[in-house]
Amino acid sequence: MKMISLVILCLLSACMNQTIHQGNVIKESLSKSISIGTSRTQVENVLGTPVLRTLTNNQAIYMEDLHDEETGEAYQRRVEITYDRAGTVEKIKHYGFEKK
Repeated sequence: MKMISLVILCLLSACMNQTIHQGNVIKESLSKSISIGTSRTQVENVLGTPVLRTLTNNQAIYMEDLHDEETGEAYQRRVEITYDRAGTVEKIKHYGFEKK
């Protein structure tokens, strides 16, 4: 009985150390595939729904907060996309991808 309890405890403790994502899960290769002139629909097909859109609907922000409880590593990555009046990418900025 003690052996079963010990095995269960070990299995549960392995589940406790998790990587916690909040916001979008941003894959660098996908975010770098967005270029000037890409339509809003194409961007959302690649990156998903943004965490935030400005009131004028000309800017979309994709943000990912990550905390790895096992290593203690925490970082934030962000992609800011500005659209022109036609709804195509006018400007794109990447933040936090240099840190891993």
